[in-house]
Amino acid sequence: MADKLKKLSFTKILFISAAVVLAVSLYSNWNGYFSYGLSCDWTQELSVTDFELHSLQLRDDFYVATDSDSQLVMVVDEVIGGMDFEMDSSMPTGEILVYYTTSPDQDYTEVQRTWAVPADEDGVLYTFTIPVQYVYKLRIDPTIYGGNKLYFGTFRLNPPHSFSDYAGFRVADLPVIMVYTGLLAAFLKFIQEIFTKKSDKLYKNS
Repeated sequence: MADKLKKLSFTKILFISAAVVLAVSLYSNWNGYFSYGLSCDWTQELSVTDFELHSLQLRDDFYVATDSDSQLVMVVDEVIGGMDFEMDSSMPTGEILVYYTTSPDQDYTEVQRTWAVPADEDGVLYTFTIPVQYVYKLRIDPTIYGGNKLYFGTFRLNPPHSFSDYAGFRVADLPVIMVYTGLLAAFLKFIQEIFTKKSDKLYKNS
Protein backbone atom coordinates (compact mmCIF):
# COMPACT_ATOMS: atom_id res chain seq x y z
CA MET A 1 0.00 0.00 0.00
CA ALA A 2 2.80 2.38 0.94
CA ASP A 3 4.65 1.65 -2.31
CA LYS A 4 1.49 2.37 -4.33
CA LEU A 5 1.08 5.72 -2.59
CA LYS A 6 4.69 6.66 -3.26
CA LYS A 7 4.46 5.72 -6.94
CA LEU A 8 1.20 7.57 -7.54
CA SER A 9 1.80 9.96 -10.45
CA PHE A 10 0.81 13.62 -10.32
CA THR A 11 -1.65 13.00 -13.16
CA LYS A 12 -3.52 10.47 -11.04
CA ILE A 13 -3.39 12.84 -8.07
CA LEU A 14 -4.90 15.52 -10.30
CA PHE A 15 -7.72 13.20 -11.38
CA ILE A 16 -8.41 12.22 -7.76
CA SER A 17 -8.48 15.91 -6.77
CA ALA A 18 -10.90 16.73 -9.59
CA ALA A 19 -13.19 13.86 -8.54
CA VAL A 20 -13.19 15.08 -4.92
CA VAL A 21 -13.93 18.69 -5.91
CA LEU A 22 -16.78 17.60 -8.21
CA ALA A 23 -18.22 15.32 -5.52
CA VAL A 24 -18.18 18.13 -2.96
CA SER A 25 -19.76 20.48 -5.50
CA LEU A 26 -22.54 17.97 -6.28
CA TYR A 27 -23.18 17.48 -2.56
CA SER A 28 -23.43 21.25 -2.15
CA ASN A 29 -25.88 21.42 -5.08
CA TRP A 30 -27.96 18.58 -3.63
CA ASN A 31 -28.04 20.32 -0.26
CA GLY A 32 -29.00 23.58 -1.97
CA TYR A 33 -31.88 21.88 -3.78
CA PHE A 34 -33.40 20.55 -0.55
CA SER A 35 -32.74 23.81 1.32
CA TYR A 36 -34.59 25.64 -1.46
CA GLY A 37 -37.57 23.32 -1.18
CA LEU A 38 -37.77 23.66 2.60
CA SER A 39 -37.14 27.39 2.95
CA CYS A 40 -38.44 28.83 -0.34
CA ASP A 41 -41.84 27.22 -0.71
CA TRP A 42 -43.43 30.44 -1.93
CA THR A 43 -43.24 32.37 -5.20
CA GLN A 44 -43.87 36.08 -5.65
CA GLU A 45 -44.47 37.75 -9.00
CA LEU A 46 -43.13 41.25 -9.52
CA SER A 47 -42.86 43.82 -12.29
CA VAL A 48 -40.12 46.27 -13.20
CA THR A 49 -42.05 49.00 -11.35
CA ASP A 50 -41.31 47.17 -8.06
CA PHE A 51 -37.64 48.04 -8.52
CA GLU A 52 -35.73 51.25 -7.99
CA LEU A 53 -34.23 52.03 -11.39
CA HIS A 54 -30.81 53.56 -12.03
CA SER A 55 -29.59 54.70 -15.46
CA LEU A 56 -32.76 53.34 -17.07
CA GLN A 57 -35.12 55.73 -18.86
CA LEU A 58 -38.68 54.81 -19.80
CA ARG A 59 -39.54 55.25 -23.49
CA ASP A 60 -43.00 54.09 -24.58
CA ASP A 61 -43.07 50.36 -23.63
CA PHE A 62 -39.33 49.87 -23.13
CA TYR A 63 -36.44 51.21 -21.09
CA VAL A 64 -33.18 52.61 -22.46
CA ALA A 65 -29.92 52.10 -20.59
CA THR A 66 -28.47 55.61 -20.42
CA ASP A 67 -24.96 54.37 -19.58
CA SER A 68 -23.01 51.17 -18.90
CA ASP A 69 -24.09 50.95 -15.24
CA SER A 70 -27.86 50.43 -15.40
CA GLN A 71 -29.35 48.81 -12.30
CA LEU A 72 -32.60 47.43 -10.92
CA VAL A 73 -32.60 47.53 -7.11
CA MET A 74 -35.18 46.32 -4.63
CA VAL A 75 -35.45 45.65 -0.91
CA VAL A 76 -36.34 41.96 -0.57
CA ASP A 77 -36.23 41.42 3.22
CA GLU A 78 -36.98 37.72 2.84
CA VAL A 79 -35.29 34.31 2.66
CA ILE A 80 -34.79 33.57 -1.04
CA GLY A 81 -32.86 31.19 -3.24
CA GLY A 82 -33.18 32.78 -6.65
CA MET A 83 -35.25 34.61 -9.24
CA ASP A 84 -36.23 34.40 -12.87
CA PHE A 85 -37.37 37.25 -15.10
CA GLU A 86 -38.43 38.00 -18.64
CA MET A 87 -36.31 40.49 -20.55
CA ASP A 88 -35.74 41.19 -24.22
CA SER A 89 -33.16 43.61 -25.59
CA SER A 90 -32.32 45.41 -28.80
CA MET A 91 -28.70 44.24 -28.68
CA PRO A 92 -26.67 41.70 -26.70
CA THR A 93 -26.74 42.51 -22.99
CA GLY A 94 -23.27 41.34 -22.07
CA GLU A 95 -22.98 39.60 -18.69
CA ILE A 96 -25.93 40.20 -16.36
CA LEU A 97 -24.55 40.58 -12.86
CA VAL A 98 -26.63 40.09 -9.73
CA TYR A 99 -25.55 41.42 -6.33
CA TYR A 100 -27.26 40.88 -2.98
CA THR A 101 -26.76 42.00 0.61
CA THR A 102 -27.77 40.28 3.83
CA SER A 103 -28.07 43.35 6.06
CA PRO A 104 -29.09 47.02 5.62
CA ASP A 105 -25.58 48.36 6.33
CA GLN A 106 -23.78 46.02 3.92
CA ASP A 107 -22.22 47.12 0.63
CA TYR A 108 -22.28 45.13 -2.61
CA THR A 109 -19.24 42.87 -2.97
CA GLU A 110 -17.96 40.25 -5.42
CA VAL A 111 -18.34 37.63 -2.68
CA GLN A 112 -22.13 38.01 -2.79
CA ARG A 113 -22.50 38.10 -6.53
CA THR A 114 -23.78 35.77 -9.22
CA TRP A 115 -24.86 35.87 -12.88
CA ALA A 116 -28.28 35.68 -14.48
CA VAL A 117 -28.21 33.25 -17.42
CA PRO A 118 -30.71 32.43 -20.21
CA ALA A 119 -33.23 29.79 -19.22
CA ASP A 120 -34.88 29.27 -22.62
CA GLU A 121 -33.88 28.96 -26.25
CA ASP A 122 -35.36 32.35 -27.14
CA GLY A 123 -33.09 34.10 -24.66
CA VAL A 124 -35.88 36.17 -23.09
CA LEU A 125 -36.17 34.28 -19.80
CA TYR A 126 -33.25 34.65 -17.39
CA THR A 127 -32.64 32.94 -14.08
CA PHE A 128 -30.18 32.90 -11.21
CA THR A 129 -29.81 31.00 -7.96
CA ILE A 130 -27.98 31.90 -4.77
CA PRO A 131 -27.39 29.99 -1.53
CA VAL A 132 -30.72 29.96 0.32
CA GLN A 133 -30.50 32.75 2.88
CA TYR A 134 -31.99 35.98 4.11
CA VAL A 135 -31.49 38.73 1.55
CA TYR A 136 -32.03 42.36 2.43
CA LYS A 137 -31.37 44.02 -0.92
CA LEU A 138 -31.08 42.70 -4.46
CA ARG A 139 -29.45 44.43 -7.42
CA ILE A 140 -29.61 43.32 -11.06
CA ASP A 141 -27.34 44.91 -13.69
CA PRO A 142 -29.37 44.07 -16.85
CA THR A 143 -26.82 45.21 -19.46
CA ILE A 144 -23.32 46.60 -19.72
CA TYR A 145 -24.10 48.66 -22.82
CA GLY A 146 -25.53 52.15 -22.87
CA GLY A 147 -28.26 52.70 -25.47
CA ASN A 148 -29.58 49.15 -25.13
CA LYS A 149 -33.40 49.00 -25.30
CA LEU A 150 -34.78 46.66 -22.66
CA TYR A 151 -38.26 45.16 -22.53
CA PHE A 152 -39.17 43.72 -19.12
CA GLY A 153 -41.85 41.15 -18.36
CA THR A 154 -42.59 39.27 -15.14
CA PHE A 155 -40.05 38.83 -12.33
CA ARG A 156 -40.49 35.86 -9.98
CA LEU A 157 -38.84 35.51 -6.59
CA ASN A 158 -38.27 31.87 -5.63
CA PRO A 159 -39.53 30.34 -8.89
CA PRO A 160 -40.14 26.56 -8.85
CA HIS A 161 -36.89 24.65 -9.35
CA SER A 162 -35.82 21.14 -10.20
CA PHE A 163 -32.60 19.46 -9.12
CA SER A 164 -31.16 19.98 -12.63
CA ASP A 165 -31.09 23.72 -11.89
CA TYR A 166 -28.59 22.99 -9.13
CA ALA A 167 -26.81 19.98 -10.64
CA GLY A 168 -25.55 21.82 -13.72
CA PHE A 169 -22.24 23.65 -13.83
CA ARG A 170 -22.01 27.10 -15.35
CA VAL A 171 -19.07 28.24 -17.44
CA ALA A 172 -18.40 30.79 -14.71
CA ASP A 173 -17.88 27.89 -12.25
CA LEU A 174 -15.09 26.26 -14.24
CA PRO A 175 -12.24 28.61 -13.16
CA VAL A 176 -13.21 28.10 -9.51
CA ILE A 177 -13.33 24.30 -9.93
CA MET A 178 -9.94 24.35 -11.66
CA VAL A 179 -8.38 26.47 -8.90
CA TYR A 180 -9.69 24.20 -6.13
CA THR A 181 -8.59 21.11 -8.06
CA GLY A 182 -5.09 22.53 -8.47
CA LEU A 183 -4.83 23.52 -4.81
CA LEU A 184 -6.01 20.11 -3.60
CA ALA A 185 -3.65 18.32 -6.00
CA ALA A 186 -0.71 20.43 -4.80
CA PHE A 187 -1.59 19.69 -1.18
CA LEU A 188 -1.88 15.94 -1.82
CA LYS A 189 1.44 15.99 -3.70
CA PHE A 190 3.03 17.75 -0.73
CA ILE A 191 1.64 15.10 1.65
CA GLN A 192 2.87 12.37 -0.68
CA GLU A 193 6.41 13.79 -0.65
CA ILE A 194 6.44 14.03 3.15
CA PHE A 195 5.14 10.46 3.42
CA THR A 196 7.78 9.24 0.93
CA LYS A 197 10.63 10.93 2.82
CA LYS A 198 9.49 9.53 6.17
CA SER A 199 8.97 6.09 4.64
CA ASP A 200 12.45 6.11 3.09
CA LYS A 201 13.96 7.28 6.36
CA LEU A 202 12.29 4.49 8.31
CA TYR A 203 13.44 1.97 5.69
CA LYS A 204 17.08 3.12 6.00
CA ASN A 205 16.99 2.98 9.79
CA SER A 206 15.51 -0.51 9.85
